[in-house]
Amino acid sequence: MLSFSGLFGQENLNKFTEEADEHYRNEAYYAAIAPYKEAYPKSDKEEKIEIVKRLCTCFNMIRNYKQAVVWYKKGDRLKIGEKEPDFILDYAETLKLTGDYKNAVIQFNRYKEKVPNSTQGINGAKSCELALKWKEEPTRHKINNMAQLNSKQNDVAPTYYGEGEAPEMYRELVYSTYREDVTGGGESELTGQPTPDLFYAKLDPKGKWSIPVGDQFNGTVNTKSSEGAPRFNKDRTKLYFTRCNKPKEGVLGCKILQSVKKGEAWAEPTEIFVAADSFNVGHPTLSIDEKMMYFASNMPGGQGGNDIWKMTYDEVKQEWADPINLGVQINTDGNDQFPFIHDDGTLYFSSNGHIGMGGYDIFKAEKVGSGWGPVTNMKYPMNSAADEYSIILEDGIQRGYFSSNRTGGKGALDLYSFVLPKLEFAINGIVTDCETQAPIENAKVEIVGDNGVVDQIKTEANGAYSFELEPNVTYNLKVTCGTRNKKTAKLVYPFGQKHSVTTVDEKESKKFEKNFCLEPAGDGEIVIELPNIFYETGKADLLAESKISLNKLIRDLNDYPYLVIELRAHTDYRGGKAFNLDLSERRAKSVMDYLLENGIRQERLQSKGYGEDSPRKVDEKVHAQLKNATKEYVQEGDVLTEKFIRSTSKKIQAELNQLNRRTEFAIIRDDYISPEMMEKVQRLEGED
Repeated sequence: MLSFSGLFGQENLNKFTEEADEHYRNEAYYAAIAPYKEAYPKSDKEEKIEIVKRLCTCFNMIRNYKQAVVWYKKGDRLKIGEKEPDFILDYAETLKLTGDYKNAVIQFNRYKEKVPNSTQGINGAKSCELALKWKEEPTRHKINNMAQLNSKQNDVAPTYYGEGEAPEMYRELVYSTYREDVTGGGESELTGQPTPDLFYAKLDPKGKWSIPVGDQFNGTVNTKSSEGAPRFNKDRTKLYFTRCNKPKEGVLGCKILQSVKKGEAWAEPTEIFVAADSFNVGHPTLSIDEKMMYFASNMPGGQGGNDIWKMTYDEVKQEWADPINLGVQINTDGNDQFPFIHDDGTLYFSSNGHIGMGGYDIFKAEKVGSGWGPVTNMKYPMNSAADEYSIILEDGIQRGYFSSNRTGGKGALDLYSFVLPKLEFAINGIVTDCETQAPIENAKVEIVGDNGVVDQIKTEANGAYSFELEPNVTYNLKVTCGTRNKKTAKLVYPFGQKHSVTTVDEKESKKFEKNFCLEPAGDGEIVIELPNIFYETGKADLLAESKISLNKLIRDLNDYPYLVIELRAHTDYRGGKAFNLDLSERRAKSVMDYLLENGIRQERLQSKGYGEDSPRKVDEKVHAQLKNATKEYVQEGDVLTEKFIRSTSKKIQAELNQLNRRTEFAIIRDDYISPEMMEKVQRLEGED
């Protein structure tokens, strides 16, 4: 928050500054600049110090921050900050307004050294650090300059004027403009621009704005005074706006006025009295039910400069009454103004007192009961190193307009549009045969989100599938195919594939891609080894580490409820045939018992021990897993019989015996229907 070192009530600095001092006392900052600059070289050192301080104030007040920095640097060379630390604080704040955050931090730290107990230096440095972070991690808002509506002068404080429902009600805007063809004309001593009027523009179906005009407001609303910050009631029959008279004796004199629409014209406005003329009142906005008016004022009872207040409409007296300050949660010792109440009750406003990126930032606070939630900065790119004012939003959507004097604009303050694009996510892919790579038609793709959404589709002729996804949701996909072999009636693809995808923490719209391939069953028996199944030596008791693999099998059986399997256990040749056969049968039953204990139905499970009678045949996969020394003895296609193993080196026999000790399952049926499913089918058939 700028404190400004110059004092309005000072006497003339010297005979060369009489004209400038008069303008300065009347807050005619633009008019004061030229005579101060002319007087500067003619003045002595002490007078130069005062001129520099006032010029810094003048340039800041007309928002020419780059020129203000030029004069702060002159003041730094004159060592003004050594005796007046606030000059350093103002210098830091102005550097921040130009976006020079790194040098601003240096000046804030200088100020902290001189005034250690002040929070302004601490918060100032913190705000610069946050600004740099926010620029590195921008929000998703898209910002556009409204070039068709802007002029070379200030264009500010838009409001919606259209009638009816969306989108028509948002196609018409009324805003305050300082362009040259306003009613007041001339050049304001305060800003160097004409005094503003209310202008109107409409958006056509092709997206082009009409030429802004003030005709319908001329004669009553638009005058030689300054008109701005308009707001309409819902049916567009009442207009509330701010009118500021020319500065007089140091008082700007801003008031809230109301005008009633009569036919196509607006009646002569009447003042809504809030406070004495010595205080500024303006920036009206209405609550959704139009029973509450929020506004900005510097009248007594506030927290600092301009505060946000509210007052209620008295139906009996038919007047606005009982102003209440929104308190320290919203208001600061700086300026808090340009309130806007969204349809969801959220308060949006501009402030230079809360921690922000520049001069005025846009903030929001959600309605919580009778009060407000935490004040939140809308960050970059909604905010910048410059000033952001007067935000308005459409109902139910993050789209609207605001004003800013950020770099790249057409004038000083320009109108900008913004939209927060909807996050759009999707996943698509192709389902193919793993062996032939041919697309699989009519494969079923199921998707389940952790938000409770469940959906399924069938793949197209080219194997394609696609789903739309929601933000901040994790999804599980499962692909299966119910196609059966015409000769054997068995499933062509008995097992499916699974995949998970998440949109959690995704900041931009994104299309995910996941292709699946399904393993065909082939003509023979489908036998799958269960990895890492371990038993106590010479016993059938399962070791704890076996449960990881078995738990996965349980999940698979639940995912593919139509499968019936046989659990098979094998041993090596050591221990004798009878012992090994008995051991393998007990081990297969141990695995089955574990599955039964965990909810798999008995009718879906069988168990059988094969002892040492089914030695492993070395395939490509098994051969690739062998140690290098073992590969010298074993080739693909070898069968690990007792005779074969004994013919190899004793160094590798233990490894080969380990390969024979295994637990597997074979698919013996793929048409199981549970009693619950059968009952459901029968019920549906009965309904038909």
